[in-house]
Amino acid sequence: MKRTLTLLLMVLALPMMASAQEALSQNEFLRRYTNLAERVGPAGLGVETLLNKWEAAWPEDPQLYLARFNFCYTRCRTSHIEDMSVDKYLGQAPLLPMTDSLGNKHNYFEVFDYDDDLFAQANSAIGQAITLKPWHLDYRMARIDALLAYEKDQPEMTLQELKALADKHYREH
Repeated sequence: MKRTLTLLLMVLALPMMASAQEALSQNEFLRRYTNLAERVGPAGLGVETLLNKWEAAWPEDPQLYLARFNFCYTRCRTSHIEDMSVDKYLGQAPLLPMTDSLGNKHNYFEVFDYDDDLFAQANSAIGQAITLKPWHLDYRMARIDALLAYEKDQPEMTLQELKALADKHYREH
């Protein structure tokens, strides 16, 4: 009888224990994300699942949207090495300067390419963080940095974002 009662209590307690584990705080989600991102990278295995759970529990947390931005931005970015006949590319020195057997200089640069759809998701995520906390400059600078890297040598969107930031500052002060 005692054994049956103990078993019954354990079965009844399991759903309550599971729901208590699901009700994580914002700080606990941030801690778990930080630990996971340190181990597997910002776009590693399990990060998207954690972000989805975090969003379901705390949809108004700006740190969530910064984490989602990092996830999407990391996934949208790929790189390759390219031979260019310039000494600097976007302000960077060559990754590998070489001279061939004929004496011709070859400068190899790392060039980044972006998946437009994933970049749009990243931009949307950081936009949500900015909407929730408009005066957090780290969110705005993350967007500006990403736009500058995405646009490479034609930074029109970056310039618009910087102008909007300056206008907002002067309008409200």
